[in-house]
Amino acid sequence: MLSGNDLMLSSTISAAASSAVVSNNTFSAALSGNSQSQAQGTTVTTLVDPVHELKVFEYGELEVLTKNFAHQISDCWEGVYRGWLDGKKSEIAVHLLGLPSGSSQLPSLIMVAKIQLFGSLSHPNLIPLLGYCLNHSEMLLVYEFSESYTSLEYHLFNSPLDTRDKKKDALPPLSWDKRLKIAVEAARGLDFLHLMDVVFLRYFQASSILLDKSFGVKIAGFNFLITDSEANQKTAKENVADFEDMKAAEHQRQQDVYDFGVVLLELLTGLPLGRSRQQPQYSVRVEWIKQRILSRDGIYILMDSRLKVSRDAAFPVARVALCCLELNPLHRPHIGQVLQTLNRIKELQESSQFCTNS
Repeated sequence: MLSGNDLMLSSTISAAASSAVVSNNTFSAALSGNSQSQAQGTTVTTLVDPVHELKVFEYGELEVLTKNFAHQISDCWEGVYRGWLDGKKSEIAVHLLGLPSGSSQLPSLIMVAKIQLFGSLSHPNLIPLLGYCLNHSEMLLVYEFSESYTSLEYHLFNSPLDTRDKKKDALPPLSWDKRLKIAVEAARGLDFLHLMDVVFLRYFQASSILLDKSFGVKIAGFNFLITDSEANQKTAKENVADFEDMKAAEHQRQQDVYDFGVVLLELLTGLPLGRSRQQPQYSVRVEWIKQRILSRDGIYILMDSRLKVSRDAAFPVARVALCCLELNPLHRPHIGQVLQTLNRIKELQESSQFCTNS
């Protein structure tokens, strides 16, 4: 039986699919069943590595590997530094986190346990965590990295935030089929984290999504959630209703869905909405776009002018974004439902040849 969230998303997407000359029954089938556990591409048994052990680095070792933290990878990733293992054969990213002041030994041990849990996970859409270092009031996380990675933020907004890209030519705009591929893979990675009951991001945004040379998605943990209390503190925002009895982890999952909806709007419009999340106008801008993108004329005006795609192709994705951006967290779909719907939209559009560019 479909839940309230299933029915809401099913009716919303069905309306969009109808306008795009797509069968409503197809979308209903895509949303049937337990979508959280059936999201295509997510198989828990093959994506967890229980024998993987994180390396415990010494602080002095990381100083050497990063040349005393000399090279920050990106201006939008504060405290993330480039390093090299095995004589520069393998590139790493070292994220330096400050622990809360006055932290006792117990919270630090809990933090290590959370990191070890996260490090045991393996998924093609996550950047692997290799190890960590606990140094007094600092926690350092060591990730596998690659020089070829560029952020979705940079691809979308052509802003030289990534210091290594300042010397490169401006990247060509992302085509519609690539944006849809990125949306599906990002949802798949986020769905896996939710299925594993792992909450590790303060917020999800375009800079959290790294792209390889084939535009494959790798979600970066460079906004690591240090303590569970942070999840409670960060939710005092206009875009989140006040539910005092909501568990922090579930609340964070619902916030992830909202943030993913913002990323979908960015993919549709090319507007850097997530950068202003700390500003009072953030929620106002998102709501302004939500109200206008509902109409066919509105989506035509708001769509990224660099996109060569019909409104019929973009409209179903816009409807998914609106479901994610519900002000009441309880009315938002699970990310697994979002993944299934986006994947079905992608399949239908590929078979129907909606996209006019590659």
